[in-house]
Amino acid sequence: MTRSKTKEEKKQLKVLFLSYNSILDNHKITQLSYDILSKECDFDQNDLHNFLEAAISSYNDIPYHNATHGFNALYNGNILLELIDRPKIGRKVRFIFLICCLLHDIGHPGSDLPGHNKFDLENLHVEFIKKLLSEFLPGYLTDENINLISELILSTNLISHNDVLNSFRNKYLGRNINSASELNIIDYKMLIKIADIGASYKKFDDFMCGSRKLEKELRGSSIESANKKVEEDEFFLLNYSIPLAEVFCEVFIDFKFLYENAIDNLRKLKNLK
Repeated sequence: MTRSKTKEEKKQLKVLFLSYNSILDNHKITQLSYDILSKECDFDQNDLHNFLEAAISSYNDIPYHNATHGFNALYNGNILLELIDRPKIGRKVRFIFLICCLLHDIGHPGSDLPGHNKFDLENLHVEFIKKLLSEFLPGYLTDENINLISELILSTNLISHNDVLNSFRNKYLGRNINSASELNIIDYKMLIKIADIGASYKKFDDFMCGSRKLEKELRGSSIESANKKVEEDEFFLLNYSIPLAEVFCEVFIDFKFLYENAIDNLRKLKNLK
């Protein structure tokens, strides 16, 4: 059993989670990602660095689905794992989870693939990750890891949102949620979803920083387009961010701050109208 965090340690982690990384170049993203991931497993550090350089350069410079967003998901996911009081998470599982956070949108073309299955974009990301592992970290290209990667990446598709939440509810239904149960794939799916949309759970200024950056990337900065983005943010919080945090913190009570911040962001968005 891993040592539980003290109240002060948890407080510090929650403060760190609130940080939003705005515009980062590929070199900076590679270095920051290396600083997180190099602590996770025993492998040649040059191989990890080469893996990250190739991975980050495979991201396209498009709104939202870019390397900066990938790093924010990694940053969020790393802190979320630190906050969880459960039996120690295996280093290999932790590493796979974190690279899925970082690379969940790798190779995104910037739009849907017309005439294709609704999960084809996620499958594209999975193939990118498998190719990179095969080239730089082949020891991690096991059937078990490939299955975990596929499950995690596909769960980031919002089409799967309610299915993932329902599976999480069913896992803990009628159980003592305070018991030190092992994390399984359902928990990791919830965590990567929170990491992916983590901007929803930042303090309002940082939440809006991410939102304004995306708005400028997508449409420029007209008042009309800004108002439309506020409406879209409100819809997203109501239908995705808040339900996700609400369900998760019913089990993991240390994460209640996610729900509280999302509710506060929704209230402040409404005041902008």
